[in-house]
Amino acid sequence: MNDSDIISKLLSKDDREVNLALSELYKQMKNIANNIVIQNSGDSNEAIDVLQEGVISFYNNLVKERKIMIKNNLIINNNKNIVKISSYMYSV
Repeated sequence: MNDSDIISKLLSKDDREVNLALSELYKQMKNIANNIVIQNSGDSNEAIDVLQEGVISFYNNLVKERKIMIKNNLIINNNKNIVKISSYMYSV
């Protein structure tokens, strides 16, 4: 599932679609979060916590608070450039 698919499903009114997208996002970001936390002297339990908080934050910023600019189901930064979900999550 690519970024556009994930964003589209997260914005869906269908709970199954939202849950599928959240699961996919969690799966895609798990190794990235783990590597970042381990490189910064953390452990795998802390990585899980960081990942869960990051996914929740991303969902809330995208869906609940509408803080993320979206165009054609892709994230657009302040410079009007397309940004990957992983890049956004890294900044979170």
